[in-house]
Amino acid sequence: MLVIVLLNTVPGISTVTLLQTYPTSQECHSERDRIDDEMAKAYPDEHDFEIACRFNPGAIIAGS
Repeated sequence: MLVIVLLNTVPGISTVTLLQTYPTSQECHSERDRIDDEMAKAYPDEHDFEIACRFNPGAIIAGS
């Protein structure tokens, strides 16, 4: 699954948001790279999030 992870806590907003699920790691990583590039262009001074591929949904959400 492809998620956005907020590195700073924002009241009322989940720290982990599911963006999309993919059948393979390769597809997830390709899309992550594309989104990461677009976010870097759109928000060059923002570094308080991570776009990441996670393959154990329970672990990432439980760790939020």
